[in-house]
Amino acid sequence: MKKIAFITDGWERYVTYAWIEGYRRYTAEHPLTADLYVFHSFGNFSKDQNFNTGEYNIIQLPDLSAFDGIILDLANILNVSIKEKITELAAKASVPVVSLMEKIPGMYFSGIDNQSAVRTLVEHLITRHHCRTINYIHGPESSYEDQQRFLAYRETLRSYKIAFEPERVTGQNYEIETGIHAFYEFRDKDLLPDAFVCANDNIAVGVCLAAGESGYKIPDDFLITGFDNENKASFFKPRITTVGFSKAEVMYNALKLFHDIWENKDVSDHIYTPVTHVFQESCRCTPANPADRGQYVANSIMSEVHQNDMQNWMMELDRYLLDCTSFTELAEHLHTWLSTHGCGNLSLLMNPDIFLLGKIDALAEIPDDLYLDFGYPKQMTVVYPYSGNEAGELDLSTGKLLPEVSESDIPNVDFFAPVHFREREIGYLVLENCDYLLTHQFLFETLNTFRTSIEALYGKLILRKKNRQLSQLYIHDSLTGLYNRMAYEKLALPVFNQYMKSKKLPESCL
Repeated sequence: MKKIAFITDGWERYVTYAWIEGYRRYTAEHPLTADLYVFHSFGNFSKDQNFNTGEYNIIQLPDLSAFDGIILDLANILNVSIKEKITELAAKASVPVVSLMEKIPGMYFSGIDNQSAVRTLVEHLITRHHCRTINYIHGPESSYEDQQRFLAYRETLRSYKIAFEPERVTGQNYEIETGIHAFYEFRDKDLLPDAFVCANDNIAVGVCLAAGESGYKIPDDFLITGFDNENKASFFKPRITTVGFSKAEVMYNALKLFHDIWENKDVSDHIYTPVTHVFQESCRCTPANPADRGQYVANSIMSEVHQNDMQNWMMELDRYLLDCTSFTELAEHLHTWLSTHGCGNLSLLMNPDIFLLGKIDALAEIPDDLYLDFGYPKQMTVVYPYSGNEAGELDLSTGKLLPEVSESDIPNVDFFAPVHFREREIGYLVLENCDYLLTHQFLFETLNTFRTSIEALYGKLILRKKNRQLSQLYIHDSLTGLYNRMAYEKLALPVFNQYMKSKKLPESCL
């Protein structure tokens, strides 16, 4: 069985399930048995940088050289140093690496040709609609995709002898607010153009909203294009001209590259997924195959139902975990809960020092500065699945990341998520084939609920330990360590009173 490591970051609180779809489809259609180990983080949306540090620590977990191949999805990682660290770790592994959507020197690439896609958009505006002033609104400047799209915009203007004006370019990120702010910025500078080229559909929607609020009409006053062909493009009013492609196909092609490499076939260093230009009302074009708005409404209703289900689900899960008294019990309850929704095995591995909190008498004092916020200890405690009277240990230096599980001929997706208190490493959770959580976007909330429960239990155990210590100080003389008068009243006096009543010593004293 081959093993593929997949390092990816969510889009804010969302998982790109299309990657898993592409993997599922390829392994179903081809004789390739390869498990996918997904090392996933949610590190690009929180304003708490310590939380983000704890999320990105998951990249330190695997020994990437122990895998047969590596897939990188770095498009959503805005922290340049984190991207560079991941790239460095992958390059040192000496196994084939495929980067999704972003070309990285020395690695294979599966994605789209962003330059060609945007060039066709800009040419369409110039040749079909005779636009001469075209503004560009970009996303994060660190984004490879955005850089490629902007480059195509600028070079296409030059090829049609239209002067590039830097003041007609602005942007910040891929959110709707970027489009809103950009429109007002151009309006206030008297730089409203014939057309706006936006780095994605969110930005295009933002421009449309701000333009409408300012009394402008689209496409009467200017044209707008987006990118990605998300639902909001085809169901907005007006329908937004955009570029569509399949992320599932991008992952499918990444698996094809690996399959060919492992079979010693000649392969190119890149494979492009085709794109589709969807010319619609926002650039005065009539949609060739307009999307069904009725179906969109039906889907939106079901999405709202799923969101309500998730909120109820999280409240129930929180209640379900509230009364757990050990880390093992927490993991067991979570596994029971998730198994009702088709999830497979669950594993929880923790820093041994944290796990020992459950054994108050055996726990020594550990200074806070010894806790990790970068990497994982070599030895991890297998908290769940639990077998026997003692929790097992796993030596990460051997390359193993999971306790022993039964072999399967069916390709599995093992989802590795960090468990942390802000930047402090606590351990990691592994969910097997948790497609239900991914498709309905329940994963972040589930992990957050579990993390909150672990932190609450941790606090209870710390408090219990401190109370135990205070109790011991309370009944001992600080100089000699002998029992004091308080110990007499608390321990000896009850025994004496019981003896006086029954004229018989308690069994505990015999």
